[in-house]
Amino acid sequence: MSAPVHVSELRYLSIATAYKGRGGSNSCVQWSVALALDVRHAILTFGTLRAANDAEAEVIQNASRVPFIHCWVEVHGNTVLAPTTIKRTGGVLVPMQRDHYYELNEVRDVGRVPRDVFDDIAHRHRLAAALRHGSPRFGSGKVAGEFLEAAGIRYRVSENRSLLPLETETELRA
Repeated sequence: MSAPVHVSELRYLSIATAYKGRGGSNSCVQWSVALALDVRHAILTFGTLRAANDAEAEVIQNASRVPFIHCWVEVHGNTVLAPTTIKRTGGVLVPMQRDHYYELNEVRDVGRVPRDVFDDIAHRHRLAAALRHGSPRFGSGKVAGEFLEAAGIRYRVSENRSLLPLETETELRA
């Protein structure tokens, strides 16, 4: 996928945008997993992004004021598809150059889920069927944890359920 596409043209991402997880919220992990179900060659990717600046915090709902772990997909080795951006683009998924996305968001500590591992986890948990039927299994923290582990990402869950990197020795031992 190298051209912008409306979310309505992507079967699973379209469903995922209406899916409500725990506490009625959506997740970058859920939307990225759905997009990876749509785009067979996509690589599920995690990384730590910088904290939102003041201007971003004014316009982005629930913007993180601390560095946080985010999820997106990469295709063709140098293109990022970040499904959460559709909130600001009228439902259009706009491909971005990986270098630009990484620089803009100060991405670090990147981990990727190999496609065969993604396919195995998705198949084992029947994620496509779970999504089509609105099953809580699709938004399961256990499933998200498996993807994070497969990408080699160490994390903790904050009080508002966001994913935060483990930064200190104290956190690593907890």
